Amino acid sequence: MCGKDNPDTGKEMKVEKSVEDMVPTRFHNYLSVFKKKESEHLPLCKLWDHMIETKSGFQLKKSKVYALSLKEQEEVDDFINEQLRKGYIQPSKSLQTSPIFFVPKKRS
Repeated sequence: MCGKDNPDTGKEMKVEKSVEDMVPTRFHNYLSVFKKKESEHLPLCKLWDHMIETKSGFQLKKSKVYALSLKEQEEVDDFINEQLRKGYIQPSKSLQTSPIFFVPKKRS
C-alpha cells in the first residue's frame, strides 16, 4: 500500500499495489515467496526440530507486567491467534512468561 492524496478531501488514501508492482522484475521468478498465502507456512518438520526442555532445578524468573489498554490487548490477542493459525508458534506448556509491550511508530 502507498498513500496518495484524495483530490476531494485532501486526505491521504491507501492504494493497494499488487505483488508484481512491488517486487523488482529480476525477482519475479520468486514471486510466490512474496505472496501472503504462500508465505504463511513454515518448512516441513525435520529431525533436528525439538522442544526446549528446562533443566531440573530451573527457577522461574519474575518479569514485569505491563498494563495494556483494551485495544492493545486485542492487538496482542489477534497477533498471537494469527501466529498460532499459521503454525509459526505453538501453545507453551512452560510456566515461564515473557512480557510484551508496545513501542509507538514514529510519524513521518
